[in-house]
Amino acid sequence: MGRRRIPAEWRRIREIFLHQRESYDAAEVSALLGIPRAAVQDAIDDGRIAAVASGGGLRIAWEDVVALGLEHRWTFRMLTAALRGLGGAALPPLVRVATRPVALPRYQWQVLRAMAARQARAEGREITVSDLIEEAISTEILTKIEDWESVEAEVPGVREAAGWPGTES
Repeated sequence: MGRRRIPAEWRRIREIFLHQRESYDAAEVSALLGIPRAAVQDAIDDGRIAAVASGGGLRIAWEDVVALGLEHRWTFRMLTAALRGLGGAALPPLVRVATRPVALPRYQWQVLRAMAARQARAEGREITVSDLIEEAISTEILTKIEDWESVEAEVPGVREAAGWPGTES
């Protein structure tokens, strides 16, 4: 019985999380994330990630590497799957994926499955219904919270988790 092959995406995730460094150069970020160097440069130019001049080149902080990975390649579901059983400290507890049933009308499930398949084909990466729901919550619900203090009182640490990886969790 052979060993199960680890997907390339998981290998990249594990490299970044299990062999974490303070910073990386742009070429390393491109290779580690599996995205074009131009995408890294665009993120720097747009101010979505910061790059600090160091030793004649630019360095990108680990947190920004992860943020760029979440923007271009990964979801929290993917991170949780890739890091499962390899050191619980790799992801903060509130960022790890929890599996719970979600009840939706059948047509919504069908639309979500079709949209996930369409997005997966367009982006050349695995996208699931769970990923679409995660994105919708991040963009449509969390961004509209005005009273974080009351939410934080009910779910301690939630604001920090929602800002991860930019904050310590």
